[in-house]
Amino acid sequence: MRRAYQVVDRKGSAALRQFLAKQGAALLPMVTLIEQGQLAVEELVGPLGKAALEAVLAISAEQVAGRHIRVGRAGQSGVTGSKEG
Repeated sequence: MRRAYQVVDRKGSAALRQFLAKQGAALLPMVTLIEQGQLAVEELVGPLGKAALEAVLAISAEQVAGRHIRVGRAGQSGVTGSKEG
C-alpha cells in the first residue's frame, strides 16, 4: 500500500501557517499527536539508554577484572586474567 506524499516548498509552508493560524482547532490534533510521539520516543530511549550504559559498565568491568566464567561444580566460578592495582 503506497501513499502519495506531497513535498511542500516555502510557499506551501507559508500557506499552511496561515491556514493553521486562522483555524486554530485544526492545530490541536496535530499538537496532541506530536506530544504522544514525544512520549513514545522518551519511553523507548529510557530503556535503550539504560541498556547501553549497563553494556558499557559490563565491558569496562571485564577489562579491569577479567572475564567471569563458570567452572566445574555448581556454585563455583572463576575469573580469567588479572590486573594488579
